[in-house]
Amino acid sequence: NGEVLVENIKPGASWEYSLDNGSTWTNGTGTTFTIPRDGTHQVKVKQSNSNPESTVTGAVEIIIDTAAPIVQFVSADSDKAVQTISVNYSEDLDPAFLPTAGDYDISQNGNPLTVSSVALDAEDNSMLVLSIQEAFNPGAMNFTYTASSDANELVTDLAGNQLDQGFTQMIVSAGAGYIRGAQVYIDANGDGIAQDS
Repeated sequence: NGEVLVENIKPGASWEYSLDNGSTWTNGTGTTFTIPRDGTHQVKVKQSNSNPESTVTGAVEIIIDTAAPIVQFVSADSDKAVQTISVNYSEDLDPAFLPTAGDYDISQNGNPLTVSSVALDAEDNSMLVLSIQEAFNPGAMNFTYTASSDANELVTDLAGNQLDQGFTQMIVSAGAGYIRGAQVYIDANGDGIAQDS
C-alpha cells in the first residue's frame, strides 16, 4: 500500500523524507509516510535537531506497483513446428499464478482450437505461451480469454496484482498477409477504448 515506517527518530527531532534521492523534501509527521504513486522511488529520510544537526539515510529503492498487468498484444505462430499463441503483458508475471487452458476460447474460420497448455515464455516472463493442439493456418482467428473465478488461476504480476477481467480480440497469425476490409483502431489516449484511425 506504499506505507513506509520510520524508526529510530531521536526525541525532539524533526524528520523529512524524499522520494527523489534528496532533490525535494517533505516534512514528516508521526512515524510513517505513504508513497502516493506507482513507480520506482529513491527514498531518503533525514532527521534534524535544534543544533541544527541533521542525519540523512542512504537512498533505498522502493518500487510501488498497485496496477494489474495489462495485455500489450496477442500474436500467433502457425508454423507447424511451433503452433503457439503468445500473450504479451506490460510486466513480468508470477509463475505460481497462471490461467488454465480452459480459460481460452479460440477459433479460426468457425473451427475451435484447443489450448493444450499455458506456460510462461522461457526467456520473457511477461509473455504467456499457449500451445495449440490442432494445426492452424496463417490468417485471422478469434481469441477470448475469460478470467477464472479462482484467484490462483488469474494472471498475476510479481507484486501480487491480479488481472480479473477477460478480453476478446481478433488476431492474425504470422504469414497471413492482410485482411480485406479490415478497420484499424488506435487507443490514442491509453484509456483502453479505441478511437477511429
